[in-house]
Amino acid sequence: MAIFSVTAEVGLCSSLFSSVDFSYMCAQIKFRQFIPSILNVARQCLSSGDEDVAIIAFEIFDELIESPAPLLGDSVKSIVQFSLEVCSSQNLESNTRHQVR
Repeated sequence: MAIFSVTAEVGLCSSLFSSVDFSYMCAQIKFRQFIPSILNVARQCLSSGDEDVAIIAFEIFDELIESPAPLLGDSVKSIVQFSLEVCSSQNLESNTRHQVR
């Protein structure tokens, strides 16, 4: 997948997050479907060396954690596991590893 489309997908997920109306349960459920995609995009970005775009994905997760709506659902385990992988990777810049914490 080209970096441009990966960047566009992360941007789309980010803009969808900012437009979600948290008072509607169906919006919460729909948004949860994007979480695996956000994780996949972050992985692809880290693999291709585009750590800045991956950091955007972590910022999205940071916002979701602080959200009053339960948007992470069953994805918490996957997010934590991925975060631990990134934190422990010596191949990534220290700024990227720090952003995940």
